[in-house]
Formats: sequence, structure tokens, C-alpha cells
Amino acid sequence: MKEVFFELLFAGITFMFFVVFLILGLLKKKKNLVITSIVILFISIIAGSIAIFTITKKTYHITKKVYNEVSELSKPRTGMEIYDSLLGKPETNCVEILNYQDQTAPIIDYAILLHFKTCPQELKRILAQKEFEFEKIKTSGLSSDDDWFEPEKMGDSILTFKYYDTNGNGQEIYSSKDSTEVFLKDILN
Repeated sequence: MKEVFFELLFAGITFMFFVVFLILGLLKKKKNLVITSIVILFISIIAGSIAIFTITKKTYHITKKVYNEVSELSKPRTGMEIYDSLLGKPETNCVEILNYQDQTAPIIDYAILLHFKTCPQELKRILAQKEFEFEKIKTSGLSSDDDWFEPEKMGDSILTFKYYDTNGNGQEIYSSKDSTEVFLKDILN
């Protein structure tokens, strides 16, 4: 930015010289001073143009960098990225993401939803992370607000694990009895 400052300073000083020489030339009625002032004006215009070009070039690069960073941040996460951020990296390779919905607007999207196949030892690892309340419930008559979560397809009964902190944030995990299919709601108020 120092170079831009000096370019603008030079353009300003040469413009002031232009004004001084023009006024002197007109007051003293000397053609040479008027012509000199016009030459100085062109030098001032060139210096100002170079400064504006430098500012525009720097602004373009900064804008491009900001745009790239913002677009990278706004890129939707994959199901596995969501899984890793909520539950950590799986210790086995038995996780298969079936469906997911990320929480893009916290007030509008009440939760992150994740439906996946897994193995019992991976579910054990997940459940060891918090103090979940356990309950076994029948799926008949159980309804879901989420279009793609159908608990009845997981069997006649499912295992539920719920954890909420004092702020109302928490997780609800619905698992098949054999612990191979899981539906997770990660709720952030």
C-alpha cells in the first residue's frame, strides 16, 4: 500500500504544480508557463491513472480471495463430513451414509439429520461419548416429522438414546435392535 500512497501523493503534488503554473502563466500572460502547466497536467493524469490501476488491481485480488474463501465456506458438507463433525471419525469402515440434511440456517433448520448404516461396535463408540437416556419403543404408530425417516422399516421396535444439555441442545439417536441402522437428530437451539 506504500506504493499506492506515493503514487497518489505524486499525482496530487504534480496537479498542484499544474494549478500554480497555469495561474502564473495566465496572470503574467506567458505562453511558456501555460504550456508547462499543461505538460505537468498530463504527468499528473498519468500518475493518477497508475495509482488508480494499482488500487483496482489490489482490490480485485482481495475481492477474489474473499470470494473464494466465502464460496468454500458456503459449500454444502457431505454426509461423511457431517458424521465426522458430530460423532468423530469412525473407528471401523462399517459406516454407510443413507441420507442427511445439514443445518444451514440454525433458526429455520431445527436439527442436523443423519441416517446411516453401521456396526454395533461403532454405535457403542458413539453412545460412549455422552450420557444418553435409553428407551426401547414400538414402531407401530410412531410418526416422524422427517420425510425420509421411517422407523417402522427398522423393525417392530427400536432403541432410542436421548441426550440434552441445560440449554436444550442435544442428540436423539434411533437405532434398530441389532444396532446396524441409525437415525440421528443433532438439535441446536
